[in-house]
Amino acid sequence: METDPPTNTPAEPALCQLTAAEQEAPYQVITWLFDKSSVENLREDVWQYFKAATSEHAWFQLDQPYDAIAVKDWLGRLMEASWLLLQRRELRHGEVTPFRLPPDSLARLEDNRAKLREYHWLQEAHGGRIRLLRQRELDNPYLVLKDFFLAGSLPAWRELLTAWTEYALCYTSLLQDTDDPNLVLRYEHLQKLLEAAYYISHSMGRKEFELLPAQPQMAAPQHRPENGAVPAAPVQHHA
Repeated sequence: METDPPTNTPAEPALCQLTAAEQEAPYQVITWLFDKSSVENLREDVWQYFKAATSEHAWFQLDQPYDAIAVKDWLGRLMEASWLLLQRRELRHGEVTPFRLPPDSLARLEDNRAKLREYHWLQEAHGGRIRLLRQRELDNPYLVLKDFFLAGSLPAWRELLTAWTEYALCYTSLLQDTDDPNLVLRYEHLQKLLEAAYYISHSMGRKEFELLPAQPQMAAPQHRPENGAVPAAPVQHHA
């Protein structure tokens, strides 16, 4: 996976987990995921999956050994649906521009301060369901999707999940065999994608999401009440 990716979304890969009908309705694939479970449970699943892959205790970190395969499967479906949403958006309205600030710049310093101010407010506004996303990413979740697929192509993410699953089902830690310096960042990208998908499915309608601008809003984030967010209903955790 690329550590310093280009700014163009990678070319179209083969989709292997979504059916032809699901490929025509990627938004419904995402909403279906959160109809089956809550973002809190899915977030915990990803954490246990990552911990099992990086621990010598392997799947004993999980409730059942097949949980690693189940997490790999639903993450794969989520990634394919997200890739389709981003691809179709860019085909209709042009390339989504990632939000970037020069390192060690005054703008970056001010943005980091804004991040600290946003953190607790967003936690409270969304009932703790949003932990990693910025307000600008909630205003335009395409930014999260764009960053995810600039961090790695869809095939590269599939390879990563395959490797994590293999290590989660054995007694060898991934940390013993990898030289990837960005392993934790990969995990964070997955958690951000999950939060963005939750927000898309619970706080935005399909048409509203499709009408979002392709370009990020460069203005400083404003602290305003959450607009139309729907709390996640209690659901039974999946097996």
